[in-house]
Amino acid sequence: MASFEIIEKESLRLVKVTLQNETVRTESGAMYYIRGNIQMQSKAPSAGGFLKSLATGENIFRPTYTGTGELYLEPSLSGYHILELDSSEWILDSGAYWASDGTVEVGIERNKLVSGLMGGEGLFQTKVKGKGTVVMAAQGPVEVINLRNDRLVVDGNFA
Repeated sequence: MASFEIIEKESLRLVKVTLQNETVRTESGAMYYIRGNIQMQSKAPSAGGFLKSLATGENIFRPTYTGTGELYLEPSLSGYHILELDSSEWILDSGAYWASDGTVEVGIERNKLVSGLMGGEGLFQTKVKGKGTVVMAAQGPVEVINLRNDRLVVDGNFA
């Protein structure tokens, strides 16, 4: 699988992806620059993918990059978090998806009407599942808290 690294320079953070004849997917507009033999492909989504994009408000096109070299994603003053999926499924906040291995399935999750509207998350959120790496854009440092017979209450904007 591709190697993902968060680089910090002069208060900016960016993601470096090293590919060895591999494929990664990114959010539309996330590419900063490429070094090496990497080809970008941006396909029009299927009718179902188009409708999902309209429902979530996410970008319609998610380009893929295949080959060998380095892909750098746009710098940000905010942060990034690298999440390793091991046949698991995560629901991401709107706008949090930034990039992933080509093996990770990116879809949508429909929230219940009342909780989606009252919680401010909207009716749909991005869902990632499978095996591989996912890069999430984050407002700041991400803290992983392991719970064992405990309860944790977090404001929806920070969860």
